[in-house]
Amino acid sequence: MNSAYVIFTPMSNGKRMTEEVKQKVFDYLFTTKAVGKGTGLGLA
Repeated sequence: MNSAYVIFTPMSNGKRMTEEVKQKVFDYLFTTKAVGKGTGLGLA
């Protein structure tokens, strides 16, 4: 029986969180969106 292996290496090309955002990420209703630009939750 032949076996095949796949190795996935995660990579990121997105922006990283700043230290300021990391400190607030679990604050209730925290968002990085500007006022009036939505909640950032992907909800209509």
